[in-house]
Amino acid sequence: MSSIGPRTSGYTLFLRVTDEGNRALYIVEHSFAELPEPEAVLSLFESAKRSYALVYPEAEPIDFSVELRLARPSDATIKR
Repeated sequence: MSSIGPRTSGYTLFLRVTDEGNRALYIVEHSFAELPEPEAVLSLFESAKRSYALVYPEAEPIDFSVELRLARPSDATIKR
């Protein structure tokens, strides 16, 4: 019998820093095989904020977000 179900391949972390109006936008993506530790996410986020300051030295960052997604190579796979 076949079943259709999700197949996971880790996690994808998106870090976003932007100014008012999204004119200066910095987004970085990281992939993990396992769920990342909170300390690792915090360290990467601090790095993203430093990189934003280097790329956009005149912009004032006011909007910050962190998104962690379950990575899926396909929406469904057939298992036999």
